[in-house]
Amino acid sequence: MLAGRANTTELSYDTFYASDPKTLVLSCLGAMGNGKSSLLNAICDEQIYRTGRGAEPITKHVESVLRPWANPPISRYCQFIDTPGMCDSSVRDRENMQECVRYFKSLSFGVSAFLLVFNINDTRLDAYTQNMLNLFEQLLGREFWKYVILVFTHVDENIRDLLEDNIDVLEDPNEGFVSELRRVFKLDKRTFDPPMVFLPM
Repeated sequence: MLAGRANTTELSYDTFYASDPKTLVLSCLGAMGNGKSSLLNAICDEQIYRTGRGAEPITKHVESVLRPWANPPISRYCQFIDTPGMCDSSVRDRENMQECVRYFKSLSFGVSAFLLVFNINDTRLDAYTQNMLNLFEQLLGREFWKYVILVFTHVDENIRDLLEDNIDVLEDPNEGFVSELRRVFKLDKRTFDPPMVFLPM
């Protein structure tokens, strides 16, 4: 079937994969500057999304591309959705998330997984982070937690001892990051046990 589409335009190619139930749909969510765009660029093995540092967000609207999963290579097409970073501005954050929700609702088969991106050097569930996650839950629904993958970025391999200590703390079954999420958001251990990924970007 795909061979017969080799000469189609990029638009129709994207339309085909966007409406294919086998296409994975991944969306990055998180605070500004935690590496959401860099993560998606790494998975695509292509500089698709703009990245940078500064006081103002680089990604200001929902951006989406369809690409094969390239790193590591698997034989699946994916729709990668980058979203504006939460920036502790209640009005702007709510507007950004409302745009995200509208986009998610327009998808043929919804979102396969939400990549919640955190900087490993700042994993406190402080008031700002709790408000951000509360907003996600409020606008995406309680079911949102079932599709969460936790991604920790800025993992520095050069400070191995500190890195291992940080990871051990995050993975602690009684007092770690997931346990704290369960406590704060009243999540059931039987249904909320998300994968945790640690990346250097």
